[in-house]
Amino acid sequence: TATACQAITKGGDGCKSAGSLYLEGKWYCRVRGHAPEGAGPPAAGLEVIAQDELELVRLCTDSVRSHKVASALLSGGKAEQEIEWTDPETRIECRGRVDYISGRVDYLTPHGGVIDLKSTRRETVREFVRDAASGLYYGQLAWYHDGATLAGRLPAGASQPLIVAVSTTEPYDVAPFQLAPSALEAGRILYRDLLTKYQQCVA
Repeated sequence: TATACQAITKGGDGCKSAGSLYLEGKWYCRVRGHAPEGAGPPAAGLEVIAQDELELVRLCTDSVRSHKVASALLSGGKAEQEIEWTDPETRIECRGRVDYISGRVDYLTPHGGVIDLKSTRRETVREFVRDAASGLYYGQLAWYHDGATLAGRLPAGASQPLIVAVSTTEPYDVAPFQLAPSALEAGRILYRDLLTKYQQCVA
């Protein structure tokens, strides 16, 4: 987590700018003279998160964990799952990274299923659903669902994919949504069309 710049200004006060350069456990900003020699960006592969961003993550996480249905859905499974498979029609090698594959057996996921965690600033269900449609979430979820099935990570009769949406503004509301069968089929049509176009471009 990046903290405020550790440099002391000419007036004797601490710098209040966000740190982006790192050296020996301390963060510094990019203002000339604030960072000591040798300070630089963090190591490759590390993602820097500001303190206020970390606090927002904590608030959203606490809200999801306190939501009875969402917390139940996001337990007993595996998070951040890398999957690879071969598309049976085009023979294209495919891959994806699934937020969560549920191993629970209950009324929402009787055979396990794919769950995608989405953050949103929308205040109503109607607004979020509109964003989900325009953002083509149904195509993404169909891709994950079918990919996880072909990769052997889900049984053939796996449950419809779900979205757990969490608001990034107070009171950090949480709402689980399950993709309708018609939406899943629309998602398949979408990603199959894109795969065909990709195959044509490669050819």
